[in-house]
Amino acid sequence: MRFLGILSVLFCSAALLTGCGSVEESQEEPPAPPPSAPMEQPKAPDVEFEMKTDTVDAVKRFEHAGGDSGATEVGVRYLVQVGAFKEPQNASATQIKARERFTQTVLNDFDKVTGLYQIRIGFFETRESAEAFRQKIQTEYPGEYTGSWIVTLKR
Repeated sequence: MRFLGILSVLFCSAALLTGCGSVEESQEEPPAPPPSAPMEQPKAPDVEFEMKTDTVDAVKRFEHAGGDSGATEVGVRYLVQVGAFKEPQNASATQIKARERFTQTVLNDFDKVTGLYQIRIGFFETRESAEAFRQKIQTEYPGEYTGSWIVTLKR
């Protein structure tokens, strides 16, 4: 009996030394791939894009100041949309120019449905005040805001 015990120890030792045991093979880690050069990220195009979001602050300032008198509907504001653009560079350029020209809030809203960047000006409480502003900018800047229109914002 002792002979069989020694023989089984020798057999197991030989199997482990030669690497035949399945336990040893399953615990080995595969060799690591050689280090390669880091992947280069594609260079972003040189685009100047206005990223400032001022919608919340503008609404708070407007409400705190009392807004226009004679509001027609609670929670409704009117904006003048001066453009809608597929290219963000064109939208940003229009937004920057409008911010330089006007004291009202100028927003750049992206519409996921249409895929357009919409440039909108102001938070007017009445449609009449929004229309008055639209006519004023069309007169002051002939040819630039002829396609502008009034947009209703409901909260």
